[in-house]
Amino acid sequence: MKVFITDGSHNHALAAARSLGKQGWEVVVGETTPLSKAGFSRFCRQRRVYPSPSQSVSAFIAWLLDEVKREKYDFLLPMTEAALLPISAHRERFLPYVRLPLASHETILKVFNKAETLSLAMKKGVPTPETWFIESLLELPALSKKLPYPVVIKPKWSSYWNGDRIVSGGGASYAFGPDEFLKKYLHIHQEIPLPLVQSFSPGKGYGIYTLFDHGKPKVFFAHERVRDVRPTGSGSALRRSISPDPLLKAHAITLLEAVEWHGVAMVEFKWDKGNAAPALMEINGRFWNSLSLAIAAGVDFPTLLLEMEQGKPVAEISYQTDLLCRWFLGDCRHLLEVLRGAPAGWPGPFPKRWPTLVSFLKSARRGMVYDTFRREDPFPEVIEWLHFIFAKLPGRLGKSKGMIKNEKAV
Repeated sequence: MKVFITDGSHNHALAAARSLGKQGWEVVVGETTPLSKAGFSRFCRQRRVYPSPSQSVSAFIAWLLDEVKREKYDFLLPMTEAALLPISAHRERFLPYVRLPLASHETILKVFNKAETLSLAMKKGVPTPETWFIESLLELPALSKKLPYPVVIKPKWSSYWNGDRIVSGGGASYAFGPDEFLKKYLHIHQEIPLPLVQSFSPGKGYGIYTLFDHGKPKVFFAHERVRDVRPTGSGSALRRSISPDPLLKAHAITLLEAVEWHGVAMVEFKWDKGNAAPALMEINGRFWNSLSLAIAAGVDFPTLLLEMEQGKPVAEISYQTDLLCRWFLGDCRHLLEVLRGAPAGWPGPFPKRWPTLVSFLKSARRGMVYDTFRREDPFPEVIEWLHFIFAKLPGRLGKSKGMIKNEKAV
């Protein structure tokens, strides 16, 4: 069996390539850059460089369609919205040549649109942060004066289809007062129109991983976040496997059954246990960055998904709890963020410098698994750092310098 995996620079692409490659699948990994950590895994047979959908969706689709026609893949696994949205929209062109383990395109659009997800949650009684849905920029001046700061400004889409390009939403942004709110809202609006505004939700992050078969739940897994890459909120740098909390599991089932979901998904919550109800953050209707934790704990979602697509029965699986999984590069970034200190006006708890440094140094304990580093497969870790240093870091440094200049100008 042969599979093409997109977005090879991402942790979940690497996890899927390792999982399927170990089982004898012929794995081919694609990415927009030659420095693809999944592509350099010993479990990847070949790697490809394709046109970036952030530059041209039409070029990306044309290249990928030619690839699946020529190479005769059994499955195509898109790993991020940037690849998944165009592939899903053009699925009728792909289906004669390759299988796509995806929900319907209409359902995918509903789940990836955070405004629709939150509206569905409110309708179904799943708790959410207090949310303001902006319909016109004319609402902003009055709204800015009555918001309960700090607030979170969140693009409706993590990746937005704009003309022939897929534009990144850039993640959530925090505002601590009216002037800052207006400035940041308009900045995000320029990229993705009319973002959401939400109240700040304290608490720890929880993820419910799922596999659904045309609206029917099959497999569940759960994790709690120990450290985020950015302490103010982001993907996890360190996480622990836990048994699914019955309440969070019920909320996830409610949402995914309502849209008759098919395939893998992760439903994310924030929860300050003992002080508040859990709050839905979003649904990731695709493989997730922390996929390696589930696989290491005993729930191999890539294999389960492709077996389900082949008509094989899928049963609920018991797995190892209290297993820690660390993204080392992400954890280094977490440490640097903590050393910089909390943003001015930050309302929630923020990690302290010395305890964080001690915890960071103590984290390399026996039994822990890593997203990227494996002794039997070391090259992805090397490629990840090279890609970060030469492709990511210059942009981050340039952005930081620009912020400093703007602050001086003010």
